[in-house]
Amino acid sequence: MRPCITREQNDDLLRPFEPDEVRSALFSMGKDKSPGPDGMNPGFYLAFWDVIGKDVSDFVLHCLSEKSFPANLNDANIVLIPKKCSPVSVSDLRPIALCNVLLISDNILIASEVGHYLRRKQLGQMGPVGNDVCAVSADSQAKGLLHGCRVARGAPSISHLFFADDSLLFFKANLQEALEVRKCLGIYESFSGQAVNFQKSSITFSRNTVVEVRDLVANASGVGQADDFGKYLGLPSVVGRNRRAVFAYVEQKLRQRFGSWNKRLLSKAGKEVLLKSVAQAMPTYTMSIYLLPFTLCNALERLMNRYWWGQKGSQGSIHWMSCDRMCVPKKFGGMGFKRLHEFNIALLAKQGWRLLTNPGSLVARVFGPDLLDNTTNGWNDDLIQHLFAPRDVLLIKQLPVNMECDDVWFWDRDLRGCYSVKDGYRRLGEVNGPCLPVWGKLWNLQVPAKWKNFLWRALSDNLPTLNNLINRRVELVNICPACGLEEENVMHILCSCSFATRVWGLSQLLIPSFDGRNFGQWTELLLGTSATYNSEAQGRICGLLYDIWTARNEAVWDGRLPVPFVVVQRFTARWASWIASEQHRNSTRVSHAPPGPVSALDDGVICRVDAGFHGPNHAPAFGFVV
Repeated sequence: MRPCITREQNDDLLRPFEPDEVRSALFSMGKDKSPGPDGMNPGFYLAFWDVIGKDVSDFVLHCLSEKSFPANLNDANIVLIPKKCSPVSVSDLRPIALCNVLLISDNILIASEVGHYLRRKQLGQMGPVGNDVCAVSADSQAKGLLHGCRVARGAPSISHLFFADDSLLFFKANLQEALEVRKCLGIYESFSGQAVNFQKSSITFSRNTVVEVRDLVANASGVGQADDFGKYLGLPSVVGRNRRAVFAYVEQKLRQRFGSWNKRLLSKAGKEVLLKSVAQAMPTYTMSIYLLPFTLCNALERLMNRYWWGQKGSQGSIHWMSCDRMCVPKKFGGMGFKRLHEFNIALLAKQGWRLLTNPGSLVARVFGPDLLDNTTNGWNDDLIQHLFAPRDVLLIKQLPVNMECDDVWFWDRDLRGCYSVKDGYRRLGEVNGPCLPVWGKLWNLQVPAKWKNFLWRALSDNLPTLNNLINRRVELVNICPACGLEEENVMHILCSCSFATRVWGLSQLLIPSFDGRNFGQWTELLLGTSATYNSEAQGRICGLLYDIWTARNEAVWDGRLPVPFVVVQRFTARWASWIASEQHRNSTRVSHAPPGPVSALDDGVICRVDAGFHGPNHAPAFGFVV
């Protein structure tokens, strides 16, 4: 049998493990990944590595060198994930183990490319069989009994793609290779004790494979036929011309999530957290692999905008600010929501950067064509004109070619020269407008998030005051609901109204003068570059503005206006409660902070202890480190 690795590679594989390799493996794990049965996530070991690092390394190296592991070391928490809303049988549940995940984008990219290759293939006959397959005989490939799929001239042959229980095998569509695959699977089953579920497996063929051959190979493989791979690792493996229909599931999932959120009474600040941390993160996995249609990105942004402004189903609501303005960064007066199309491009650019900087990876060898012509020591003109736009072709041809030196990729504006999605997104949506100090000061206030959100709406003039409602063609009479004397706008109801001035007088807070200023100018004096107002005074003024607006809403919707003394009393209680909660939070952070370096005692012994409850029965447990 022909050897597949060199002697140097074999010597490197057989050398003893080293402590640095243990540390590198542990520090590559995510800090907040799901903990195992012992309740310890990787963040614990990373935080206390200076204390327990040597013990952990010695234990791992001992297990590897002795080839023995203590009982229960490989225990994992098994969780059953329902495949549909109302599971009936065990087959409706998917078991998973809580363990660290790996980078899977390469597998998806290669599977998608092979799938498209099979759809357009006109010569040869290839067929993949997938799902619940974990191994294949390398000996059969070495003997030429199995042949993979080569998507382009110069690309490597792809015989299999394995990831957990989502696996793909590629072979020629003939009886001999189909029987060889069944033989390999049988060997795997006998050695591993696991059985391949052929009912959940499927086989697909290139378009030019005749029906008789398809039936023959499918029967020999013992699996059913399918038009394509279906979903591989959670994403569609083949994308046709109607991309809007293929990725419609992204919009559907977001609609379902908003349907459950609409039942919750959340402030604008709470909605901001849900939109940024959940809703905008939901399509990220798909967008890191595929370019979503522009119309779909707009539809997703409209869904988020409707939720933000409180629209439920067919019920109408006023959208006080457009999606484009909402996506402006906070320091420029927006809310900092992501523009999904630009974010999609920035994520895909990360894949392109990986192809450029890791040319030896499998995905780069499959996707990366050679743009240089070794015969002429210049650019491959035909390939460049086929792949790039005319403007880019001219720019590429202006670059000098030196076949004796290797190119080095360097990303501008980064000290390390590495591309990041964050920087790519910023470049795609750079704002040329002025960055006013008032916006930065607003979002840095140490006050509840809903107070800051309210002040942002007041500064942006998108509060539902009577003059703004009339501008939106709502038929109303503009009479201030608090004083009943003048027309209502943001500056009047919050500052210059007789009701508001009595509230400010009772509060005894030092505030800027109202005379001849609009609300934006007044707020700039409060939060701008002036050092007259410290952070506590700014926070108090922001909170009282919120309470004045709350009192105004009581007059509009409940028909009663609280007296100014009650408004000030409410604010004083809320401010005291906020300060108390912040002090408690800060004290909790200090008590849970990692212990600093402790000086050794006279005998040189340091002992750290902790206790807690373990397991479903909450049995008391304790531990110590000496």
